[in-house]
Amino acid sequence: MFARSWSLEPRSWYRTLLVDPHGAVRVGRKTVSFRAARPRGERLKAAVDRAYLTKYTRPSEVRYARDLCRPRSRSTTTELILDLEPKAGREPGYRAPRARAART
Repeated sequence: MFARSWSLEPRSWYRTLLVDPHGAVRVGRKTVSFRAARPRGERLKAAVDRAYLTKYTRPSEVRYARDLCRPRSRSTTTELILDLEPKAGREPGYRAPRARAART
């Protein structure tokens, strides 16, 4: 998953991830841990540009999609590498499965 910062405020999610690249994102009722990484390849950043411009096509959204493709926001491209198999203690309410005895 990729994200870009539009506002670059001093107390933003982007600046927080620069200090500590670990976080969590909530999807529906599930919270998923992630590690943030900075992609460097121009081809990858161009693909993210295309994805924003393809997704946000309504007249009220186009301005923001274009802004996200300009150098200032583009330089904040961040890959969120999801941890789809959280470890015990990582997610609120997570319980490790009980070990089962092997049948012989």
